[in-house]
Amino acid sequence: MKTEGVSYKIDDLKENLNSTAGQLKDFAAKAGNQFASAYENTRRGMQRIKNSAEDVIADARHEIKEHPVTIVAGAALGAFAIGVVTGWIVRSRRRS
Repeated sequence: MKTEGVSYKIDDLKENLNSTAGQLKDFAAKAGNQFASAYENTRRGMQRIKNSAEDVIADARHEIKEHPVTIVAGAALGAFAIGVVTGWIVRSRRRS
């Protein structure tokens, strides 16, 4: 009689282990699919960023070749403005 109870519990334990193993396999498959999807989305996003950066660089090169004097004058004006603002900030801190 005792062996029947033990046998029943062992069979029940085996069934629970098989069920748990199946659930773990399903979970692993779903996690793998989500990881693959996230990886693919990230790869596509990085490719879009790379393409956009290459387009911006190509446009900048084109504008520099088309209008070199204007670009140099704009850069000089920007540098002058940064120098004026920096000098104004430094001078106002010395007075304080």
